[in-house]
Amino acid sequence: MARASRWHTGAAGSQLRSCVVPRYMLLSEEGEDLGLFKAVASTWAPGDTIPRRPGNSLVVVNVTEALEGDDVDGYLVVRAE
Repeated sequence: MARASRWHTGAAGSQLRSCVVPRYMLLSEEGEDLGLFKAVASTWAPGDTIPRRPGNSLVVVNVTEALEGDDVDGYLVVRAE
């Protein structure tokens, strides 16, 4: 996941590290685009859940890593729980 962090030069040439929030594209099991998901976690596996509100979550069914040049860190196939 190339977007997880990057270095930039700060004042007086010091190296500073900035963190980028991991971004995933959510897809339904039928392939419907469910939109962008910004996550604190950078690793996902089938069976993990994404809570949305009480009594409403998504279950990760499959995880696909992004290809170089994609604008996201990966793709999460999810189903409503």
